[in-house]
Amino acid sequence: MIMKFKNIINQAIMFYERLLGSVRRFGLVATFIQGLKFIFWMDITLFKFYIIVKNAYRLEKPLPGIELREARPEEYPELLEFSADFRKQEMLERLALNHKCVIAWEKGKIVFYGWIGMNKVWLSFLGRYIEFPQDTAYFYNTFTDEDYRGKMLLPAFISYAREFCADNNMPFGFTHVFPETGLPVGAYSKLVGADKIYLVRFQRRLGIKSYSEREISIKEAAKLTKKVRK
Repeated sequence: MIMKFKNIINQAIMFYERLLGSVRRFGLVATFIQGLKFIFWMDITLFKFYIIVKNAYRLEKPLPGIELREARPEEYPELLEFSADFRKQEMLERLALNHKCVIAWEKGKIVFYGWIGMNKVWLSFLGRYIEFPQDTAYFYNTFTDEDYRGKMLLPAFISYAREFCADNNMPFGFTHVFPETGLPVGAYSKLVGADKIYLVRFQRRLGIKSYSEREISIKEAAKLTKKVRK
């Protein structure tokens, strides 16, 4: 009973931090409109890459001078300042679930982060936690400093995450990618060792939710990416 009450309190704090962060980034009016859309009228489409870790075709390393490693406790305050979309309580929740935050470090500052999730992960577009089997990891919530985009940090993170999975007896994983990012689907699929790609659709209409996913080909995914990017 006490644990359940504690979880409710933590969820309330996380909600407040997300709300406050959104107001700071987008303003009160935009946050209010987005909140209404989330409750009453939401339509999300994304790719789900199902990964077989051993199938990835090569390991990528960051450019010389950039260190890629797990974040250290003394770096958490700076990580929170750099973060684009999570605050302290959410970070603590992830760490309590044994998630790993991987950072890229150069010239005395954090320039990238990405998370490796295990056990269970909060999927924001669903608004709830999803439980994972012990042999599966989730690569999620990556962010790159604008000045470091195009410097192989995402591929290097994926390679780091794959090696972590291999070292910890997790042969499977998956990751979500929004089509509008314009990611080269074929190259990314090889990089992560994706065995299958699914098209995921999540809708909320006046509070009624619907979720679907179907397997698609690399060609179909690439075509959809081009269509969304126009």
